[in-house]
Amino acid sequence: AVLDLPNDEEAVLDLPNDEEAVLDLSDEEVAYQASLDERGLLAESSDDDLPPEPGVSSSNPTDESSGADPDDESSEIDDATVLLNTAEALPSRLLTTLHHDPSSLPDVRPCSTPAPCENRTTFDQLKFHRIFGCRNFKNAQLVASSSSNAKLLHAGERPATLGDFTTMDKPKAGKTIKKLRRYLDKVHLDVVYGDCVALGGYRYALLLVDVATRYCWIYGLTSITGSAIADALELFRADAGGLPKKFHADFDKRLIGGNALRWILRNKSKIIAAPAGRQSSNGLAERTWRTIIRMARAYITEKQLGREFWFYAVHHAALMLNQIPGRLKRRLTTPFELVHGVKPDSKTWFIFGSIGYFGVDKDGNVARATLEDQTLDGIAVGRDDASNTIVFYNPLTKQYYSPPIFKLDEDRLPVTNFPRNIKYSGGLTCGLFRNRTDPSPEPFPPGTRVTLASPADDGEVRGTVVNVPLVTTEVFTSAVNSPSTLECSAGYTIELDNGSRREVSFEELVKPPKTPSVSLDTAALEGLPYFLHPGSKVTMDHDGTFHKGYIEHSSEGFRFVVYRHPRSKTVDFAVPLPKLKQSWTTLVGDDVLIPGHGTVSTFLRPASNNGPSAKHVSAKNLLSPCPLLSSRLCTHLILIDKFGWTLTTRKKGGWNSTRSSNASLRNSILHSADRVSSLMLFPLCAF
Repeated sequence: AVLDLPNDEEAVLDLPNDEEAVLDLSDEEVAYQASLDERGLLAESSDDDLPPEPGVSSSNPTDESSGADPDDESSEIDDATVLLNTAEALPSRLLTTLHHDPSSLPDVRPCSTPAPCENRTTFDQLKFHRIFGCRNFKNAQLVASSSSNAKLLHAGERPATLGDFTTMDKPKAGKTIKKLRRYLDKVHLDVVYGDCVALGGYRYALLLVDVATRYCWIYGLTSITGSAIADALELFRADAGGLPKKFHADFDKRLIGGNALRWILRNKSKIIAAPAGRQSSNGLAERTWRTIIRMARAYITEKQLGREFWFYAVHHAALMLNQIPGRLKRRLTTPFELVHGVKPDSKTWFIFGSIGYFGVDKDGNVARATLEDQTLDGIAVGRDDASNTIVFYNPLTKQYYSPPIFKLDEDRLPVTNFPRNIKYSGGLTCGLFRNRTDPSPEPFPPGTRVTLASPADDGEVRGTVVNVPLVTTEVFTSAVNSPSTLECSAGYTIELDNGSRREVSFEELVKPPKTPSVSLDTAALEGLPYFLHPGSKVTMDHDGTFHKGYIEHSSEGFRFVVYRHPRSKTVDFAVPLPKLKQSWTTLVGDDVLIPGHGTVSTFLRPASNNGPSAKHVSAKNLLSPCPLLSSRLCTHLILIDKFGWTLTTRKKGGWNSTRSSNASLRNSILHSADRVSSLMLFPLCAF
């Protein structure tokens, strides 16, 4: 079997040699078929395997034995013949060459099953291009034909998109692999990382690629300890239907030692490590990750999303990569079909990052009113691993939804629905994890103030990070022959404010603590108005700017606190209010404390800012040519135009206007000040 992808990005292994990597298995396949015949696993003779008689042509145009030797990959084949061969299901004899037991194939996962509301099977060229991460296929029709029901519409030349320019191609490199393998005979794995903590608290991910079928899996990791990797391998065993005979990894101490190594050996498998400094020997995982990250960059750039979406982008890219076909003999097939035995369903295809609308009838535990809308919008971040639906993320509620019914708007950018919560940071920088340095910045460096749940479940405690998890043992030279363990520190060491120390995991720091209800002493609140009670919204004049925050009370007294954003539990800064009960009348009267978070008047200047200030009032949007003023409002008006000052006074029978210079106008105003009941300045509109 020769793996020849129908696009301009052929699957090559990123190895030191400059030869192109092509999977050529013709010689070994013949020997392997003979061994299967000897063991009785295949029929000794089959009509499909018999060569045609001389002078007699086969009546089946899709018969692989007609026209050319199916094992002769040097013979040319056109796209029309490939489409005819691909239209039929994958024959069982090909599955037998890849699976130990073709009768017990892994079940199709729920994430690859369409929801009842998903019925689209026809795609235009632009959406098809974006669904597959802006991959440039030589013939996109071949990719569509490899699914069970996809139809591609051709409407002329496809326009260029932003995803086409996110990554530039490099020269190909690699060498030939000629050893025939079966499904789960050998799996390459590696730890990958993003440039920030992703949504869901994921800092790393575990990538696994099967050598025989090129099927790939990705699982999120909140840490790279041996226990976390063992949990991810448990999920892999459930999804893949078993464990491989051996794993192949680079020289990563977290994969070839510690709890991960013990788990692999305990489950009767083994792991082979590449030599130190020669990660290219794990070329299959390297090349697969290179393709996945290119697709993920295109997803994020097309929808102008932030870097925190990196894990969901690479996870969705891996699902779509499993549905991109390659040529097996004289037909097309996908890694999905080679593993599950069925063609992928195009109803599950969608553009990553699209806006979706779904039904929601409750806001937390509060049911919405009958006349309120019963829907909510969110960002489609991938398919659900536990059910046949799409996972949506709402940046306002910070929650994930897996609705049974939804509607996608694939042409709308998420920033139009969430302008204050989505910030495009200019791209995505991810890579394979290298053990020499930690490529991801530490989110909780020593000295960070954190809030933890109390062990007695009676509130929360504050503390400071004094130590972070670090590797403490030496590098292993032979992970297969030495079952030694590699252990990391238990977690973060937090020094609490009471002087004690506590070991916590990364998950405990990421998870926001529950805020218990605290009963306040009524004597502490005596004399304060209700809008200054603890928890009340208050706007305060501080450092020349009005800040929106809250009133808090503790054993140290009252203080004004400002959080990083409305839904955050992290305090940005705090201002003590030592004598609030005695000085609240002065603070409110001087507009230092303003109840609520309403808009502060533009004419109200912060008292803490002693610098000069000016205000501009525009009359551009006035509805009438001149303001209509009542005679009770004023008896004198001062009108301004570009020619000078005009003093307008109301007299019997009408208005008397006198144009004068600035000095004479001031004198007239001073002499008649006792008769002026009101003055108003506004631009001269129509005189």
